[in-house]
Amino acid sequence: MQVFNRRPVAGVRPLALAVLLCTLSLGTNAALALPTEIPLSPDRQVALGLRLAPVQAASSRTLVLPAQAMVPVQNQWLVSSPTSAFVQAVLVDNGSSVRSGQPVLRLQGSDIALLQREASDALGRQQLAAAQLQRDEMLFKEGIIPLSRLQQSRLSAAESSRVLAERRLALQALGGSAGINGEAVLRAKGAGQVTELGVVPGQRVDPGQSLMRIVDVAALYLEMAVPVGQAGEIPVGARVEIPDSRTVGRIQSKTLSLGPGQEVRVRAKVERRGSLQAGQTVSAMVLLPVPAKSWRIPASAITQMENQSVVFVHQAKGFRVAPVEVQGRSNGEAVVTGALRQGEQVAAAGVIAIQTAAGEVHP
Repeated sequence: MQVFNRRPVAGVRPLALAVLLCTLSLGTNAALALPTEIPLSPDRQVALGLRLAPVQAASSRTLVLPAQAMVPVQNQWLVSSPTSAFVQAVLVDNGSSVRSGQPVLRLQGSDIALLQREASDALGRQQLAAAQLQRDEMLFKEGIIPLSRLQQSRLSAAESSRVLAERRLALQALGGSAGINGEAVLRAKGAGQVTELGVVPGQRVDPGQSLMRIVDVAALYLEMAVPVGQAGEIPVGARVEIPDSRTVGRIQSKTLSLGPGQEVRVRAKVERRGSLQAGQTVSAMVLLPVPAKSWRIPASAITQMENQSVVFVHQAKGFRVAPVEVQGRSNGEAVVTGALRQGEQVAAAGVIAIQTAAGEVHP
């Protein structure tokens, strides 16, 4: 009889090794013991209170995030009081649209009247200096006055013109007119919508006090604070929707915030505003790309069997067990990939009862 010498594995007895291999083999077979079908009669399905939902094709998955509608600072204009005055009239309403240069407020005050008088006096002096210079030019040509007299007239005319320009510039900054009436008209510096109106006629205002804000609502964007791990799923260019206001936008940029939460500031440019208003806090739906042949089903339809995500597909004699890979969940829905077809129905309620039935059939 031929005897074969077998060298044992170092540190493991032959009998123990055999037991170990047998155990691993049984464990592997057990892990693969996923049932393919679960028979359930129609009567029992009714008794278990099962609810079915259709399988729908998914071209994207939805990520719902809180967002705030904002306007870039370069598209905002603050109307403030240039001096101490009283509000004589408010010429626009809060929420109304205005064009660039449109009068929005009328003020009245003694400081405005003083500057108007100074501008009027400067105009008179400039006219006198200009007339004097014209006479001296003629007298100099005739040899009646010396050059020094003409040069002095030129200096006086230039100085009076400079003072007049300064007074007019200051009056223009106040919005005052040429007449001495103590009134100033404040105008919109850009086209947009009045979003903040903080004064009423007769109210006294101080220099630099904010009276009104005008924003260009056509330049709206949405800003979302997203955790770092989740922000990686959002590509630039992804579509953003707010169904309640019929708003549509596109992801424009992502910037890491240096705050304690280490969040990513995701900004979406609004392409169709709908009824969205600046300053609103809304729930924005970001549409993320998914693999080909993805399906949308209720999130409640997904359960775990043998460490796999599965759904139960309804068929004539019960249910088919279909393994799936979850791509994402949001708002009670899930997007999955797997052996599903458009129009099939999956169990969306009573999933645990089906699992119990599976245990009875496949002990």
